[in-house]
Amino acid sequence: MIELTGVIKLFFEVVNRYTMRESQEISIGIAEDHLFFQKGLKTCLEIEGFQVNLQVFDGRELIEKIGNVDITVLLLDLRMPVIDGFAVLDYLHSIKSPVHVLVLSGLGDDASIGKAVQAGAKGFVSKDTSLEELKKAIRIIADNGYYFSGGIGGKIMQKLLNPGITALKPEFTDKEMQFLQLSCTDLSYKEIADKMNMGTRSIDNYRDTVYQKLDIKSRNGLIVYAIKNQLVKLDG
Repeated sequence: MIELTGVIKLFFEVVNRYTMRESQEISIGIAEDHLFFQKGLKTCLEIEGFQVNLQVFDGRELIEKIGNVDITVLLLDLRMPVIDGFAVLDYLHSIKSPVHVLVLSGLGDDASIGKAVQAGAKGFVSKDTSLEELKKAIRIIADNGYYFSGGIGGKIMQKLLNPGITALKPEFTDKEMQFLQLSCTDLSYKEIADKMNMGTRSIDNYRDTVYQKLDIKSRNGLIVYAIKNQLVKLDG
C-alpha cells in the first residue's frame, strides 16, 4: 500500500511535468536594459518551465537578432536605449513578424499603453506585476489572445482588437471631440476643464456622454478606442 505522503508526492510530480510541458511549448524573448531585472526574470521563467531563447539590452540588438531565433512571446520594455520599444513594435509590424508582444514596462500611463496598442502590442503588464499574473498573460498571448492589466480589457478590448468585428463610430459634437482628444493626453480632468474653459462638472458630463456613446467605463478604454479608430493622432 502506498503511503499518503507518497501519493501526494506523486501527484505534484505529475502536475509539475504537465505544467513543464505546457510552458516549454512557449519560447520567450526578453528585451530589457536593466541587467538585474532581466536575469531575475529569465531565472523565474525558466523555473516555471518556459524556454528563454533571446535576451537583449536594447532595441537595435533585438532587431538584429529576432529573425534568427524561435520566439513565441516577446517581453518588451518600452524605455530602452538606442532604439526604444515603440520603434521595435513599428519594426515588427513592418516585417509582419509572427511574434506576440507583451509589453512589460514601468510606463503605465494611458498614452503609452494606447500607443503600444496602436503599434501592435497584444498585452501590457507592469513591471511590479506578480509572477502568476505574468505567466497567465504569457499563456493567453501565446494562444493568440490579449491581456491588459490595470483596467484595460474585457468586452471593449475584444471589440477593438478583433479584426473580424467592426467598431461602431458614433458622431461627436465639436466639444465632445475636443474632450476626447484631450483625454488621450496626460492631463487630469481638472486640467482638461481649464483647457476647455469649463467647470469640472461640465467635463464630468462630457465624460459620461462620451463613455455612454462608446459603451466604455474607463479612460483607458476611451484611449484605446480613439487610437484604434484614428480619432486622435499620437505624436512621436
